[in-house]
Amino acid sequence: STNPSADRSWNLPTWKAELDFRLADHALLYASINRGAKSGGWAAPATPAPPSVLAFNPEKLTSYETGIKTEFLGGRARFNSSIFYYDYHDYQVFLQEGLVETVGNRNARVKGGEAELSFVPARGWDLDLGVSGMSSIVKGITLPDGEIADRVMPQAPKWSANARARYEWAAFDGTLSAQADMKWDAGSYFSAFNAPVDYEATHAVSNIRVGYASGDKTWDVSAFLENAFNRQYRVYDLDISGLGFTTAVYGPPRWWGVTAAYHWQ
Repeated sequence: STNPSADRSWNLPTWKAELDFRLADHALLYASINRGAKSGGWAAPATPAPPSVLAFNPEKLTSYETGIKTEFLGGRARFNSSIFYYDYHDYQVFLQEGLVETVGNRNARVKGGEAELSFVPARGWDLDLGVSGMSSIVKGITLPDGEIADRVMPQAPKWSANARARYEWAAFDGTLSAQADMKWDAGSYFSAFNAPVDYEATHAVSNIRVGYASGDKTWDVSAFLENAFNRQYRVYDLDISGLGFTTAVYGPPRWWGVTAAYHWQ
């Protein structure tokens, strides 16, 4: 191509600085600054577009994080928590240029925190619980009607949580196990426009698995039930409102299966 944007190169240094301080034998306090980068490139829209809207710049992220990692109850419990602030320069985001969906650059900010707890209350048990919260903003999004506004970052729910419970016990000269897990997300948007059609409501997806492993660990078999409550939810949405339609990809419905494995030693 003879377009000037077809021949570009970047120098994108990345680095990380971290300070750790051990409060006690089983408690570590840390603080870090991390500089990351993502290369620029060229969009590949589904509809014809002028070269001027195809090129996008590198994305540069400076992240600040501080937190604590602890272990207690004789090693049977771990608790980790952190707070963070992400400063994006030229965040790469899907934008609508007329009837063309392309990639553009906008500045963005994210701040939040997360906590996770792992606990072994008794022999054979393994419990995990995690929660995270954050707020985000993408600056200067041009909406389809021409208005310029700040918007929430795509696929960035304000709250998320996960939980897992697993139990193992000896039986039939091997090990039986049962596990249930859940992932919960508050409502979020699939596009930076934050249009109502791009909003995915709060939802939770739960899974169940039971299994057996032979005593010598050479073979195992398990049965699973995914999306146990048959929750209907989307994992992707493409908003082409300018052409009068949108497309969506849904997560799998409730389904089950059996797996078996043999391990050569």
